[in-house]
Amino acid sequence: MEVSRTFHGLFWHVLVLAMVFVGAIAHGQDPTAYDVSYLSCWQGRDQTDFGSRQQRTAILVSHTGAKAFGTVVATASSTGSCQNTTTLFASDGKTEPENVYRVSREGTQDGNGIRLVAWSPSGRKLLAEITTWAYGSDAGLGKLLLVYDTVTKHASELTVFPQLIAALGEKCDLHVSAMRWISDGEVLLSAKKQLPESDTEATSLDCPPTQHFFRLDASTDQLKPYHRAR
Repeated sequence: MEVSRTFHGLFWHVLVLAMVFVGAIAHGQDPTAYDVSYLSCWQGRDQTDFGSRQQRTAILVSHTGAKAFGTVVATASSTGSCQNTTTLFASDGKTEPENVYRVSREGTQDGNGIRLVAWSPSGRKLLAEITTWAYGSDAGLGKLLLVYDTVTKHASELTVFPQLIAALGEKCDLHVSAMRWISDGEVLLSAKKQLPESDTEATSLDCPPTQHFFRLDASTDQLKPYHRAR
């Protein structure tokens, strides 16, 4: 047992160092380099290529040197199911990034992923989106916000997306995303209604493709409309 724990710790240490080195090369890439929102065991044009897969984001570096990156592992089982594990690695820049947040739906076929959004103006806090879904379901991706504080070394989940859906309605497809930090305490969110492709009863009047912006207090989860300067 002790040998197993030692090997496991050494494995993660080597993995982190390797990812930091490779990720440093990727720093400065476009936003898609920081997005691993969806990874599945099924791939290929006809989704018949089944197997375990893993993917990671590029390293997102703040102006103060704080670093973060995410990894997603989709593990295929012999029974044909798939289980995802998402991990966030981060540090204040004085040490190498370490495991600060992990989500895994043990014993289920649920999936999960991550998108790194931005560091706060001070470089202290990281904003990320965690995506969740159920394999074999027609339901769309679920989302929650994740804020990691490099000073307190605490990761907080903010379940703000259900509030937005409740405020803007559930009849139409609602695309919600975190955009950036407004300040070290507030986050800018975007919510846009889209006309469902398969809903023949919905009309453009029912689902106006209007984009709404909100400011979220990251400490209280309080939402307020945000009016962007024209």
